[in-house]
Amino acid sequence: MMVLSQEQQDFLDYCRSLPADIDGQRHREDFKARDIPHLLGFITILTVEPDGSLSVTLAGSKTEAALNTYATGQNLLRSLLPREHKVLLQYHQTLFSWPCAGSNTVIGHARGSSVTAMHCISCPFVASGRNGASKPIIITYSRFDNVHTVISGDINTRIGLDTMQARQFQDYNFHDIGFGTPKNLSFLEEYQSRIEPVTAAFG
Repeated sequence: MMVLSQEQQDFLDYCRSLPADIDGQRHREDFKARDIPHLLGFITILTVEPDGSLSVTLAGSKTEAALNTYATGQNLLRSLLPREHKVLLQYHQTLFSWPCAGSNTVIGHARGSSVTAMHCISCPFVASGRNGASKPIIITYSRFDNVHTVISGDINTRIGLDTMQARQFQDYNFHDIGFGTPKNLSFLEEYQSRIEPVTAAFG
């Protein structure tokens, strides 16, 4: 199980402190950036589209610099190997259906940079859309281990998510935000048993 850093715990505690409606949903409008200024550079907001794709609504400047990529406005699934798509979508569906927060580790790299591990913790929200309809979004805080950037972090040299290779996801965990946590998730257990060791992630 991934041990949360102090900043990840701060993010989780902040999300827990926000009000939930009768369906257990927290609302994007209640998430105030000014309440967690020390976390802002590493916050990413994803919109779950009707077809299940994940659009990056907003990526923190420090996250984009660490990955040497521009992510805002792009489809997150373009950065993943096909084998990762199904489990990631099921993971996010679990966050909303329970609801609960979740954490995982991404092993991978982008052209011009090498990220040994990106540790993410995510919380589900809903945002008001057009005509009063709500849309599901995921707000994530990420921290990075052993980042080596080869290309400068200037925005003009950054590349799109389609050139990023997230080789595998590891260490999925769920965290209580007021409704307990799910157990015996067969799709995660099967996936975790098949993933490669961390040492082989860049093979």
